[in-house]
Amino acid sequence: MTNRLVLSTFSGIDLLGLAFKREGFCVVSAGDVIWGTEWDIHTFHPPAGVFAGVIGGPPCQAFSPLRHLIRHNGHEPRFGNLIPEFERVVAEAAPLWFLMENVPAAPVPLVQGYLTSTAIVRDCWVGGVQPRPRRFSFGTHAGLPLDIEWVPLMLPAAEMTLLAGHGLLPGAATIRHSLTADPRPVPVSMLAGYRLKSSIGSEARQLPTDSRIRSKVHGSGGHPPRTGSLLSVADACEIMGLPRDFTDHMPFTMQGKRSALGNGVPMPMGRSIARAVARAVYHCHQGDPL
Repeated sequence: MTNRLVLSTFSGIDLLGLAFKREGFCVVSAGDVIWGTEWDIHTFHPPAGVFAGVIGGPPCQAFSPLRHLIRHNGHEPRFGNLIPEFERVVAEAAPLWFLMENVPAAPVPLVQGYLTSTAIVRDCWVGGVQPRPRRFSFGTHAGLPLDIEWVPLMLPAAEMTLLAGHGLLPGAATIRHSLTADPRPVPVSMLAGYRLKSSIGSEARQLPTDSRIRSKVHGSGGHPPRTGSLLSVADACEIMGLPRDFTDHMPFTMQGKRSALGNGVPMPMGRSIARAVARAVYHCHQGDPL
């Protein structure tokens, strides 16, 4: 039986891990400081050769545009750059593949013996409702790209042109060569091409894609919501593709729940990425059992 055991690091409430579980992977969480434990990534050492994959989203505050506001107020992002710790955990675990989620401006992980391809994804491109871009860095020994299914008509021509100008076109990829001393990304034109979904898919039909929910994300008439407005936690869950009562039993404040959800990966995005990993590594296609 093919090993589909996955180690989830920097998991938070582990929405990325949940997405992989829903796509048939077995996910084990390494823990997270969000739960108030003594867990510390610096002292975490996984066994080698046990996990097929390692996933995780190291803190993004050091690379987010908000870092400028934080530093303007005389502070530094709380956790700093923990991507080197993610790289270390991957190197120690020696998996078949790894996947790191972060903001587009974050460094691409570089692990000896792996080639890393990257993809910029917005939730609304894969069947969800959120416009915020995330970058997924996918590492394998062969440098396999993520073959992501895109929802038709969700990639406006103007945005595609803008992304292409920055080397971030969906379906294109960037390879980091970990076996050389040159850390510069080497662009690879359209490694995977475009995989357009003929329909949004059964899992997406259950998502809150109606105008009422979209207005909560984009504002009335497509304009951003008013400054200072807050979604209810139930609405935030729904926008993430989760049941409205998903956080009811979590021991957090309302703001803590919003933060935990906001730091997570939306279900449509996470499941789309999990399927892309399955296609790349296990040669699975939509509808195939893992």
